[in-house]
Amino acid sequence: MKKILLSAVSILLTAYGYAQCMMYPVLLNERIQNSNLVIEGKVIDKVSFWNNQHNKIFTSNLVEVYKAFKGNSPAYIEVITEGGIVGDKMHKIEPSLQLRKEELGVFTLIPNSELSQFGKAVYEAYASAQGFIKYDVYDNTASEPFKKYENISTTLYDLIDSYTQSTHIDVKPTNLFQTSSNNNVTIQAVAAITGFSPTTITAGTQSTLTITGTGFGTVSTPTAIGFRNADDGGSTFISPIASEIVSWTATQIQVRVPDNAGTGFVRVQGVNSIQTLTISYAHLNASSGGTNYLTKHIGQSSGGYAWTYNSGFTGSAKASFERAFQNWRCATYINWRINLSTTSISASASDNVNIITFNSTLPAGVLGNCGSYWAGCGSGASMSWYVDEIDIQFDPTPGSGSWQYGPANATGSQYDFESVVLHELGHGHQLGHVINNSNIMHYAIGNATNKRVLNATDITAGNAVMTRNTTAGGTCSNPLMTALTAGTCSLTTTLTSAMSSATAACVNQPVTFTNASSGNPTSYTWTTTGATPTTTNSVNATFTFNSAGVKTVTLTVSNGTTTSTSSGTINIQNPPSVTLTSANSTICINGGAQTLIGSPSGGTYSGTGVQSNLFLPTNAGAGTHIATYNFTNSTGCSGSATFTFNVSTCTGIEQLSLNEFNLKPNPATDYLYLELINQSLIGMSIEIYDALGKLVQKEIASEINNKIEISNLSKGIYIVRCVSKTGAQTSKRIIKD
Repeated sequence: MKKILLSAVSILLTAYGYAQCMMYPVLLNERIQNSNLVIEGKVIDKVSFWNNQHNKIFTSNLVEVYKAFKGNSPAYIEVITEGGIVGDKMHKIEPSLQLRKEELGVFTLIPNSELSQFGKAVYEAYASAQGFIKYDVYDNTASEPFKKYENISTTLYDLIDSYTQSTHIDVKPTNLFQTSSNNNVTIQAVAAITGFSPTTITAGTQSTLTITGTGFGTVSTPTAIGFRNADDGGSTFISPIASEIVSWTATQIQVRVPDNAGTGFVRVQGVNSIQTLTISYAHLNASSGGTNYLTKHIGQSSGGYAWTYNSGFTGSAKASFERAFQNWRCATYINWRINLSTTSISASASDNVNIITFNSTLPAGVLGNCGSYWAGCGSGASMSWYVDEIDIQFDPTPGSGSWQYGPANATGSQYDFESVVLHELGHGHQLGHVINNSNIMHYAIGNATNKRVLNATDITAGNAVMTRNTTAGGTCSNPLMTALTAGTCSLTTTLTSAMSSATAACVNQPVTFTNASSGNPTSYTWTTTGATPTTTNSVNATFTFNSAGVKTVTLTVSNGTTTSTSSGTINIQNPPSVTLTSANSTICINGGAQTLIGSPSGGTYSGTGVQSNLFLPTNAGAGTHIATYNFTNSTGCSGSATFTFNVSTCTGIEQLSLNEFNLKPNPATDYLYLELINQSLIGMSIEIYDALGKLVQKEIASEINNKIEISNLSKGIYIVRCVSKTGAQTSKRIIKD
């Protein structure tokens, strides 16, 4: 009897294919053997959460159990899936098992170590997306990524029982299909799709499809609409969410096409359209608060994103990856580059590193996957989501096959690595699956299949994302992505590093080195020693050296995969020692030009304040003055010196004798004390000038002993000029501490 049953089952089941969305088949019997628990159930609730390391988001799906095929199952369990949304952070892994509420089917499960979110036993699907066989109650069929099962209640149940060699147990007795056939007959009698417009559309782009017909009902019911699921080639159906329903009447439905909708007929109330809806391309969406949002890249690093290889990702795998990487760069000018340094990180996580790695812990059946980590800001309709991180990881030993890294084509059981990379980079580009074998983003690729060229639709899809990437808005205050160009997209452009600067400079004087490289580098590293700073990543570099000598500066440039290094030298000199002399230290007001002699020569002198061009200011007013001059030599190195001189009226006016009064202390702090030895000087004027010859204070000596407050004066050198009532005068230099 068992032999007859299995023969019948084999006729009813479709054949296994090859790799699909970077997965390879894991047979149902193998999944059951490796599972601790096999159940039939329905997702009734879900919640997303951070793991303990706060570097991954998972979703716990609360499943109501109806049947147990293997293991002892309670009435409710939790199935953990990778990805989800918490606050303004969202993760999505392609491919992975992604469940919706009300989805029903068979789960092949193993224990999971994440924390329970509903207080139930925690599991995960063995073989990821292949660990869930989804039911279609309208047709009484079930589908997994590589297979479709007819007549669930007999064929599928019997097949699983034959693999477990036991009879399944009803945990919650219910007939999930008791009304399906009747409902189909009834619905088909009252519901009909007469057409839809447009017949070609894009998914996940907020494009609206108008479906016309009769018997749709007057209550908006998103789950009554079905699109072919592009993630499994149309084996199952997916429904829009409530916010994607634009309008609903008994004769017309307007709906935004969800991001994982694929080419095929459209279903309403269990009735399939005669027409085929063509989905040309799809964009990934972030989902928040019951709304699906478009995503965009930002200028995260040098106008785009820097990817980092795991240190073990080398050789032919690296070369294959870079061929696919450049293919996207030069097709859509997306600003992606590859860091020169590598990392020990070997698994996808939210860690601010866009990783490229092999990962031997990927779920069974997964060739590779791409993780998009999104961050958001705002709320409601104004919510924005951008790509915060992208990780790509591959299984180093892909199932029973092997990788062909090229440039030879994959044959036999080989999987073409470059084709898989090109597809996963498409997910990183924010593209979803399509059902069209000529597209790179087609949901499946087989052994010995080589798809290394983007077609026109792939490029159109990527360019539509790039239009968002370079359009203002939606970046949450991050800079926009800067698109590459035809001249900068190639990773194999000849790169030459070069710099220019002065041949000499001065200690403690900033000197700028100008980048003169060719080949469109995207990153720069300048290094030297004995300077501030010692390294910089700016396009041009400015260093300040703290000692004299010949200094070496090194520049390394990169365009993502090629590097070039060059060095230059500069002679750093000590500041010149400057001296100033003059034939006379006293000059007359308006007595003609008085020239200073400056040393060294061969450079340029410039003065500050009243003095200029090495001439003493004979119109500065009588008194003692200080001239300050700067000297800059031919290498741009500067030094300075001062010269103190007296300006006299030279008119024969009687000069006061310093023996006739005492002015102390010198240096002074808060007060000067003026003692008049000659009492006839009572009433004389005391004028205080700063180093620039400006009168800053004036007092009258009203008695023999005078206290003059100077606490308000700044520290420095001052000239005190004393003028008697008869016009006799003299000056004295003091220092204010």
